[in-house]
Amino acid sequence: MDLYFPVDLRKLVVDVDFIRNGQIVYTGTTFPGIVGLYTGQSPQKFTISANSRDNNILWKNALSLLLGRYPVSWLIRNTLNSAPDFDSAVKQLSHTEITAEIYLTVAGTKPGEGVAITRDRDGLADVLNLNASDGRWFLVQTNYDRGTPHPQYDNRMYVFAHSQLMIEHCIIYTCQWLRNDGFKKKKHFYSRSNFE
Repeated sequence: MDLYFPVDLRKLVVDVDFIRNGQIVYTGTTFPGIVGLYTGQSPQKFTISANSRDNNILWKNALSLLLGRYPVSWLIRNTLNSAPDFDSAVKQLSHTEITAEIYLTVAGTKPGEGVAITRDRDGLADVLNLNASDGRWFLVQTNYDRGTPHPQYDNRMYVFAHSQLMIEHCIIYTCQWLRNDGFKKKKHFYSRSNFE
């Protein structure tokens, strides 16, 4: 989460288990005194993580709250509490009117269950689903809309692009090594520490 405060908030973060009838219904990471959640998981169902969208305007957020729209953190908590599965969670997170624009990343437990949702206050602005057959076997969401230029001071997408190439090369090398029966031939498998 992108919070800029003069104190180190990492020291105040707590993980909370929400229990019903002796069973953990969902777990979330938050701060003491905060009712909503920005990150959480519903065991054996799905996880949700929120990331702030760079174009939020405070007075519009406040007006949306006065109009009775859901604060994002309450929507996430409600979804963790009530959605029975990944698809229901994505639908609820995509279509409920909210107070602030945000990015939501949702991951399920089955192959292909992963989505990056870009939200406006009124509804869905964009969605990107996992699609391994199309080469999207993981998703990355920063604080900027897909397809828009990122500021020069924020190089996360550059780092991601280069990391992705490195991961793909490592996967190719590992597959070739395994195909050449690397375990039986006792070839050495190099780790990062071998190159330092």
